[in-house]
Amino acid sequence: MAAVNQEEYYEFYVKLVYTCQTINFQANPNNTITQFIADLKNRASTDFNIVNTDDIEVVEAGQPHNVNGRDAEMAPALEQSPQTLRDKYGNNHSSVAFYIRAKNGNYVTPDQEGIPITNVFTVENSQESTQLDDILQDILPPTPPPTNSCCLPFYTL
Repeated sequence: MAAVNQEEYYEFYVKLVYTCQTINFQANPNNTITQFIADLKNRASTDFNIVNTDDIEVVEAGQPHNVNGRDAEMAPALEQSPQTLRDKYGNNHSSVAFYIRAKNGNYVTPDQEGIPITNVFTVENSQESTQLDDILQDILPPTPPPTNSCCLPFYTL
């Protein structure tokens, strides 16, 4: 393996899927993809409080033609490889980012329907809850379509 200048590293933006939790992760450009995945999983386990690193998948952001649908977070996981980060990303490394997700995770995605607005509020009486739903539907603007924002819209009264 070639020697690396002590100051040379790649820094990647990493986001936990469907949250606003992020970290910046520094990696040696001469590390293999396999080593990068292992190192990132260990860091993500600590920073995102994921107990078992075996349950973590690393997903490269911005994959065109995502076979798993339109959500970037659900793109195929990065596969282990003997290729180095330098060979894979070269001078484009500063525009590469990653998602961290749980294997076989059941996520509520921003574009799924049927999430009742009362999930945001605590109401003791079910009749009051129904009335609150009706009132909120009348006064709140429609939920905007999903954007590249990391968080769902939150309304306050």
